[in-house]
Amino acid sequence: MANNLKGCRSRLAGRLLLAAAAAILTPLLLNALLAAAGYGYASSFVRTEMSPDGPILRENSAFSLLCFRPGAARLPAAICVDTEPGPDAYRVVVLGESAAMGDPMPAFGLARCLEVMLQAAMPEREVTVVNAAMTAIDSSVIRRIAGDLPLLDPDVVVVYAGNNEIVGPFGPDREDNVFTRLGKARPQLTMALRSTRLVQFLRDVAYRIRPAAAGASWRGMEMFEQRLYEVDDPEVVRARERFGANLEAILDNAHHAGARTVLATMATRLTFPPFHPDGPAKNRDGESATEHPSAADAYAEARKSAAAGQWDAARSLYHLSRDLDRLRFRADSGIQEEIRSRAESADVFMDAEELFDREYQAQGRLFVDHVHLSLEGNLKLARAMAEALVPGAEFPEDRTCRERLLFTWWDEMRLVDTIHARLTRPPYALMSEAEELVAPLTDALRRLRRGMRREDLAAVRDYLAERAASNPRDVETAVRCGILMEALEEHESAEAIYRSLLAIRPGDRNALSALARLAAVRGDFERAVELFASSDPHNPLARQEACLNAGALAAEQGDIETADRWFARAEAAGPPSAMVRYNQGLLASRRGDHVGAEAHYRASLALNPSFTEARNNLGISLLQRGKRDEAAACFHKVLAVNPLHISALRNLAGYLQVSGNHREASEFLQTLSRIDPSWPYTSP
Repeated sequence: MANNLKGCRSRLAGRLLLAAAAAILTPLLLNALLAAAGYGYASSFVRTEMSPDGPILRENSAFSLLCFRPGAARLPAAICVDTEPGPDAYRVVVLGESAAMGDPMPAFGLARCLEVMLQAAMPEREVTVVNAAMTAIDSSVIRRIAGDLPLLDPDVVVVYAGNNEIVGPFGPDREDNVFTRLGKARPQLTMALRSTRLVQFLRDVAYRIRPAAAGASWRGMEMFEQRLYEVDDPEVVRARERFGANLEAILDNAHHAGARTVLATMATRLTFPPFHPDGPAKNRDGESATEHPSAADAYAEARKSAAAGQWDAARSLYHLSRDLDRLRFRADSGIQEEIRSRAESADVFMDAEELFDREYQAQGRLFVDHVHLSLEGNLKLARAMAEALVPGAEFPEDRTCRERLLFTWWDEMRLVDTIHARLTRPPYALMSEAEELVAPLTDALRRLRRGMRREDLAAVRDYLAERAASNPRDVETAVRCGILMEALEEHESAEAIYRSLLAIRPGDRNALSALARLAAVRGDFERAVELFASSDPHNPLARQEACLNAGALAAEQGDIETADRWFARAEAAGPPSAMVRYNQGLLASRRGDHVGAEAHYRASLALNPSFTEARNNLGISLLQRGKRDEAAACFHKVLAVNPLHISALRNLAGYLQVSGNHREASEFLQTLSRIDPSWPYTSP
């Protein structure tokens, strides 16, 4: 009997071992088979690719799928360097988030500015600065990117990061699930799993079954309006600790790659108002959950101290306001301290926060928003880093650097236009100082647009085309040149630029999207859709978005019938889409079918109640149908969400004037005079 019992136990143990082995080996085998079949995408940040001149390293456009859903995936900056640096090469790699990347125009960001400075200081060397930063990532993702440093073989690694520890992909999460319970291990484990071909396959299957699970498209900082945290929230404290641990790992990776390291604190616009001015969260009894004042009160006191010339007090209060801001888009004092505490681990340490705090009176010129630097600001930071790396060298003046960067008045206009659009949307537009921030940009846009002539655009085009031809690997210049040629309707020349870019960088998303636009201009919408879809191969909604883009381009050309057909195909190509219904509403409005337009806009809002453009256009359709009070209610709802929505302000001002409410209309017109570059209103 005892022997039988032992035999049963032995057989049971054997079966359990076999089951455990199968559970482990089966996924490994499936993963190996999928990889052998060429399924999935590489998980490294850079990848090797053949070009006409030999093997090159370039960015992996699929990398961000390790930390984002396909709908909101971010693209790295363009990389195009030799796999083996030459004997005279001096290669620098910049790691960080959007501030390091140079958002909104990487062509004039820290990496390019640093390259110009270092090349001038070391004319005998072939200087290349690789922009390995990305928008919206956090230190956990940067740590993974740093693992690829040996492939890039850098001489120097610059680490400029810390703004996204709360709002990044692995920031605090209030949800309680198996992943959030993993704690500090969550980011690296999540990315490790998503790098396997088996998990990529399972995600693709899930997205095909339910395409909407791929996530909404990227909407910028508006996506994080509900992610509110107090300065001493335990999650914020843990995020700072995780940042410190990641920073150590990043510096270790850089040293193991044989590179010198430059570590900098984060420059934040000291005088920028808080995004969330309200005081701390309330408890159930309606009392403040902490002892802290509101960020708005600290900011107001800071401005008073600054106006009184009490700069030390003002600086302290500005820092306090930033730290108390519950929308944590800026590196707070805790993050800055984590960076400073690791100064000795770097070869060069730079206190960028201190450097820019000293220039508080010039911060409107040095920053374009809360953390992103202007060209002047990037040159200032790059100059300080270059001086530390090559002490005693001579560096060019800013004017010379601007010329070498090919920064033209056209680039200035595009940059100002982009920032103006950004600051007239939430969360910026919800600030009490929003108009104060936007007004100078409005004036600049009016000035730049007044001076725009076709012959001046042509001169810029020739300038960029010459430089693009002399350096085929300069992706940023090639793209800028192509965009300008499109604006001048020189479509064949633009196509040649984009095709030459594809010859060096097959699958380049900017080039494919541009060629899609040009195909639509020729009337070849089938080809346009194929190119649009191929530019985003990992997005399960790419076909729907491609059809939507084709319809929008047809509508721009006045081809209503073709636009209608492509919008219908977009509707059939994926799940119900607020954007598709919105565009169908625009088309109905152009036909004069305001009843149909109203129906489409209401359907769009049913799918996405926060879609302000659809609500604004619903108001316009209601006005056309004589439903003036309903229309006004729509415009008021839009302005409650975004007080600087230019079209809603125009529409509501017009409604009030017609209604005889000239006093209230005048208030809206005054706002438009400050924020709308095309508004002809002048004060009496």
